[in-house]
Amino acid sequence: MRVKLDGIYDKRTIKSIKEVGVVDYGFDFRPRSFNFLQGHLCQEIVQQTYDGLSRYYFHFCNEQHYIIEKIFTDVINVDNNLKDNILLEFSDIRESQFYDQFRIPFFWHYDPSVSLKEIVRSKYLKGIVLQYNFLEESLRDKTLNRFASNFYTQMFAQPKQLELELILQLEWGVSIKRDVINTLDFDKVALPVNSEVEICYRNVNQVRLKSEINSISGLQKFK
Repeated sequence: MRVKLDGIYDKRTIKSIKEVGVVDYGFDFRPRSFNFLQGHLCQEIVQQTYDGLSRYYFHFCNEQHYIIEKIFTDVINVDNNLKDNILLEFSDIRESQFYDQFRIPFFWHYDPSVSLKEIVRSKYLKGIVLQYNFLEESLRDKTLNRFASNFYTQMFAQPKQLELELILQLEWGVSIKRDVINTLDFDKVALPVNSEVEICYRNVNQVRLKSEINSISGLQKFK
Protein backbone atom coordinates (compact mmCIF):
# COMPACT_ATOMS: atom_id res chain seq x y z
CA MET A 1 0.00 0.00 0.00
CA ARG A 2 1.32 3.44 -0.90
CA VAL A 3 2.51 5.69 1.91
CA LYS A 4 2.00 9.44 2.19
CA LEU A 5 4.13 11.29 4.72
CA ASP A 6 2.53 14.31 6.39
CA GLY A 7 4.01 17.28 8.20
CA ILE A 8 7.26 17.41 6.24
CA TYR A 9 9.41 20.45 7.00
CA ASP A 10 12.75 19.79 5.29
CA LYS A 11 14.07 18.61 1.94
CA ARG A 12 16.34 16.04 3.57
CA THR A 13 13.35 13.99 4.63
CA ILE A 14 11.88 14.00 1.13
CA LYS A 15 15.16 12.94 -0.43
CA SER A 16 15.45 10.18 2.17
CA ILE A 17 11.97 8.68 1.76
CA LYS A 18 12.26 8.79 -2.02
CA GLU A 19 14.77 5.98 -1.55
CA VAL A 20 11.96 3.75 -0.25
CA GLY A 21 9.51 4.71 -2.98
CA VAL A 22 7.45 7.44 -1.29
CA VAL A 23 6.28 10.13 -3.71
CA ASP A 24 3.38 11.66 -1.73
CA TYR A 25 4.48 14.53 0.53
CA GLY A 26 2.24 16.50 2.89
CA PHE A 27 2.96 20.07 4.04
CA ASP A 28 1.05 21.46 7.00
CA PHE A 29 -0.12 25.07 6.78
CA ARG A 30 -2.32 24.97 9.88
CA PRO A 31 -0.88 27.67 12.19
CA ARG A 32 -1.46 25.65 15.38
CA SER A 33 0.30 22.56 14.08
CA PHE A 34 3.71 21.60 15.47
CA ASN A 35 4.69 20.96 11.86
CA PHE A 36 3.51 24.30 10.52
CA LEU A 37 5.50 25.30 7.47
CA GLN A 38 6.00 28.82 6.18
CA GLY A 39 5.19 29.45 2.53
CA HIS A 40 8.68 30.53 1.46
CA LEU A 41 10.21 27.38 2.98
CA CYS A 42 7.70 25.28 1.09
CA GLN A 43 8.77 26.93 -2.14
CA GLU A 44 12.42 26.11 -1.46
CA ILE A 45 11.67 22.48 -0.60
CA VAL A 46 9.50 21.92 -3.66
CA GLN A 47 11.97 23.64 -5.97
CA GLN A 48 14.79 21.39 -4.75
CA THR A 49 12.87 18.09 -4.70
CA TYR A 50 10.47 18.24 -7.65
CA ASP A 51 11.17 15.46 -10.15
CA GLY A 52 7.96 15.15 -12.14
CA LEU A 53 6.68 12.21 -10.06
CA SER A 54 6.38 13.92 -6.67
CA ARG A 55 2.95 14.88 -5.39
CA TYR A 56 2.69 17.69 -2.85
CA TYR A 57 -0.32 18.02 -0.54
CA PHE A 58 -1.03 21.40 1.09
CA HIS A 59 -3.06 20.98 4.28
CA PHE A 60 -5.27 23.83 5.51
CA CYS A 61 -7.94 24.28 8.17
CA ASN A 62 -10.26 27.29 8.39
CA GLU A 63 -7.83 29.46 6.45
CA GLN A 64 -8.75 32.52 4.42
CA HIS A 65 -9.10 31.80 0.71
CA TYR A 66 -6.54 34.43 -0.34
CA ILE A 67 -3.86 32.89 1.90
CA ILE A 68 -4.48 29.44 0.44
CA GLU A 69 -4.32 30.82 -3.08
CA LYS A 70 -1.13 32.77 -2.44
CA ILE A 71 0.70 29.74 -1.05
CA PHE A 72 0.00 27.40 -3.93
CA THR A 73 0.33 30.15 -6.55
CA ASP A 74 3.78 31.11 -5.28
CA VAL A 75 4.86 27.48 -5.53
CA ILE A 76 3.43 27.01 -9.02
CA ASN A 77 5.29 30.13 -10.15
CA VAL A 78 8.52 28.25 -9.45
CA ASP A 79 7.62 25.86 -12.28
CA ASN A 80 4.28 25.92 -14.08
CA ASN A 81 4.49 22.14 -14.53
CA LEU A 82 4.01 21.82 -10.78
CA LYS A 83 0.31 22.60 -11.06
CA ASP A 84 -0.47 19.00 -11.96
CA ASN A 85 1.49 17.74 -8.94
CA ILE A 86 -0.12 19.89 -6.24
CA LEU A 87 -3.18 18.80 -4.29
CA LEU A 88 -4.99 20.61 -1.52
CA GLU A 89 -6.11 19.03 1.72
CA PHE A 90 -8.78 20.36 4.08
CA SER A 91 -9.77 19.38 7.61
CA ASP A 92 -12.54 21.92 8.06
CA ILE A 93 -16.24 22.18 7.29
CA ARG A 94 -17.20 24.45 4.41
CA GLU A 95 -19.50 24.40 1.44
CA SER A 96 -18.21 22.64 -1.65
CA GLN A 97 -18.05 25.96 -3.52
CA PHE A 98 -15.28 27.12 -1.20
CA TYR A 99 -13.06 24.18 -2.10
CA ASP A 100 -13.86 24.35 -5.80
CA GLN A 101 -12.88 28.01 -6.17
CA PHE A 102 -9.19 27.06 -6.26
CA ARG A 103 -9.65 24.72 -9.23
CA ILE A 104 -7.15 22.25 -7.77
CA PRO A 105 -7.98 18.65 -6.79
CA PHE A 106 -8.36 18.29 -3.03
CA PHE A 107 -8.73 15.72 -0.26
CA TRP A 108 -11.19 16.26 2.57
CA HIS A 109 -10.84 14.89 6.09
CA TYR A 110 -14.05 13.07 6.92
CA ASP A 111 -16.20 14.58 9.66
CA PRO A 112 -19.17 12.47 10.82
CA SER A 113 -21.19 15.61 11.55
CA VAL A 114 -21.25 16.50 7.83
CA SER A 115 -23.22 14.78 5.10
CA LEU A 116 -20.92 13.44 2.40
CA LYS A 117 -23.49 14.48 -0.20
CA GLU A 118 -22.37 18.11 0.13
CA ILE A 119 -18.70 17.25 -0.30
CA VAL A 120 -18.93 14.69 -3.11
CA ARG A 121 -20.81 17.11 -5.33
CA SER A 122 -17.60 19.12 -5.55
CA LYS A 123 -16.09 19.13 -9.01
CA TYR A 124 -12.51 19.03 -7.70
CA LEU A 125 -12.84 16.45 -4.92
CA LYS A 126 -10.00 13.93 -5.30
CA GLY A 127 -10.66 11.78 -2.27
CA ILE A 128 -11.47 11.37 1.43
CA VAL A 129 -9.19 10.94 4.44
CA LEU A 130 -10.49 8.66 7.21
CA GLN A 131 -8.99 8.57 10.69
CA TYR A 132 -8.12 5.08 11.88
CA ASN A 133 -9.18 5.92 15.45
CA PHE A 134 -12.68 6.77 14.24
CA LEU A 135 -12.94 3.47 12.36
CA GLU A 136 -11.65 1.46 15.31
CA GLU A 137 -14.20 3.13 17.56
CA SER A 138 -16.93 2.22 15.07
CA LEU A 139 -15.70 -1.36 15.19
CA ARG A 140 -15.95 -1.42 18.98
CA ASP A 141 -19.46 0.03 18.77
CA LYS A 142 -20.39 -2.59 16.16
CA THR A 143 -21.35 0.13 13.67
CA LEU A 144 -18.41 -0.19 11.25
CA ASN A 145 -20.22 -2.27 8.62
CA ARG A 146 -23.18 0.08 8.61
CA PHE A 147 -20.88 3.08 8.37
CA ALA A 148 -18.95 1.54 5.46
CA SER A 149 -22.15 0.74 3.57
CA ASN A 150 -23.54 4.26 3.99
CA PHE A 151 -20.15 5.80 3.23
CA TYR A 152 -19.74 3.97 -0.06
CA THR A 153 -23.32 4.65 -1.07
CA GLN A 154 -22.79 8.39 -0.74
CA MET A 155 -19.18 8.55 -1.90
CA PHE A 156 -19.67 6.62 -5.12
CA ALA A 157 -23.20 7.70 -6.02
CA GLN A 158 -22.19 8.92 -9.48
CA PRO A 159 -19.97 7.21 -12.10
CA LYS A 160 -17.45 10.07 -12.06
CA GLN A 161 -16.95 9.48 -8.33
CA LEU A 162 -15.65 5.96 -8.85
CA GLU A 163 -12.16 7.40 -9.27
CA LEU A 164 -12.15 9.02 -5.83
CA GLU A 165 -9.33 7.87 -3.56
CA LEU A 166 -9.50 6.81 0.07
CA ILE A 167 -6.65 7.56 2.49
CA LEU A 168 -6.26 5.94 5.90
CA GLN A 169 -4.77 8.33 8.48
CA LEU A 170 -2.60 6.36 10.90
CA GLU A 171 -0.31 7.01 13.83
CA TRP A 172 2.98 5.17 14.22
CA GLY A 173 2.84 1.97 16.28
CA VAL A 174 -0.91 1.42 16.00
CA SER A 175 -1.95 -2.22 16.03
CA ILE A 176 -4.24 -2.36 13.02
CA LYS A 177 -7.39 -4.41 13.45
CA ARG A 178 -8.16 -6.99 10.79
CA ASP A 179 -11.81 -5.94 10.44
CA VAL A 180 -10.95 -2.27 9.89
CA ILE A 181 -8.52 -2.84 7.03
CA ASN A 182 -10.78 -5.45 5.43
CA THR A 183 -13.96 -3.36 5.51
CA LEU A 184 -12.75 -0.42 3.43
CA ASP A 185 -10.59 -0.30 0.31
CA PHE A 186 -7.80 2.21 0.96
CA ASP A 187 -5.49 3.58 -1.73
CA LYS A 188 -2.90 5.09 0.61
CA VAL A 189 -1.84 5.22 4.23
CA ALA A 190 -0.93 8.65 5.62
CA LEU A 191 1.54 8.91 8.50
CA PRO A 192 2.86 11.99 10.33
CA VAL A 193 6.31 13.30 11.03
CA ASN A 194 6.28 13.52 14.84
CA SER A 195 8.28 12.61 17.93
CA GLU A 196 7.95 8.90 17.14
CA VAL A 197 10.31 9.32 14.18
CA GLU A 198 12.34 12.30 15.38
CA ILE A 199 15.62 12.40 17.29
CA CYS A 200 14.53 15.73 18.73
CA TYR A 201 12.19 18.53 17.68
CA ARG A 202 12.32 19.05 13.90
CA ASN A 203 15.16 16.58 13.48
CA VAL A 204 13.96 13.41 11.76
CA ASN A 205 15.60 10.06 12.42
CA GLN A 206 15.92 9.15 8.75
CA VAL A 207 17.02 5.56 9.35
CA ARG A 208 14.08 4.78 11.63
CA LEU A 209 11.64 6.62 9.37
CA LYS A 210 12.61 4.57 6.33
CA SER A 211 12.44 1.36 8.34
CA GLU A 212 8.93 2.18 9.60
CA ILE A 213 7.78 3.15 6.10
CA ASN A 214 9.02 -0.15 4.71
CA SER A 215 6.94 -1.97 7.32
CA ILE A 216 3.80 0.01 6.51
CA SER A 217 4.33 -0.22 2.75
CA GLY A 218 3.83 -3.97 3.02
CA LEU A 219 0.41 -3.50 4.58
CA GLN A 220 -2.23 -5.41 2.67
CA LYS A 221 -5.70 -6.61 3.40
CA PHE A 222 -5.76 -9.50 5.82
CA LYS A 223 -6.76 -12.80 4.28
